[in-house]
Amino acid sequence: GKQAVHVDAADNSGVAQLRITDGPNELLASNSVCDATQLIPCPQGSGDFVVDTTPLKPDGPHTLTFEAHDAAGNVSHVDREVLIDNSPPGPPDQLASGSGEGWSRANAFNVTWRNPGDDGGAPVTGAEYELCPAAGGDCQTASRDGPQLSSLDGIAVPGRGDWLLRVWLRDAAGNADRRTAPGPIPLRFDDEAPQAAFLPEDPNNPTQISVQVTDQYSGVASGTIEIKKSDAEAWRPL
Repeated sequence: GKQAVHVDAADNSGVAQLRITDGPNELLASNSVCDATQLIPCPQGSGDFVVDTTPLKPDGPHTLTFEAHDAAGNVSHVDREVLIDNSPPGPPDQLASGSGEGWSRANAFNVTWRNPGDDGGAPVTGAEYELCPAAGGDCQTASRDGPQLSSLDGIAVPGRGDWLLRVWLRDAAGNADRRTAPGPIPLRFDDEAPQAAFLPEDPNNPTQISVQVTDQYSGVASGTIEIKKSDAEAWRPL
């Protein structure tokens, strides 16, 4: 983005102009404050500039040249190498949860991905992520830091149910863009057992047993029926 730059220069005839360029070509900032009616037409050089690094391509090392021009047209310069990155990292590849797309009884999910290849810019130093209800509603965001981070361990969803996770990356220059997130993956959490209750007997069919079974989150996947005589110890599966 935009960065503050300070330049000092001195000359017996004064400093006519200060310039900042990206190498020999692109002019980033300059000033000219001479008054030809004065004996010393130009002041001593001190300049504060705001340099917009956004146009500098590609991301990576750049050489900024600081020039000082005196009233006679003599030029002095000094070079400084700077690292510039104005682009967010690419999307994480092969985003996946260790629990797959199934339901988990533990509210702790491990997610992995592959970082994009080196583009010459700043390295990945963190990840931003967002959890949204799969049925719609308010989302929650969080972040993690780490050099070349390629996993999120122990993510906890805000509550029981079906959630969608999106992940995007942040680099050492602070660039991050939610629009680089790939498609979401599901994180499904349910630590509550199904509820079961016997229904009233049908007097016309007293051997028929009915049970009402409900589960608010993951749904009923299977059931077991066992029976024993009232004075027995062991249960028998039916």
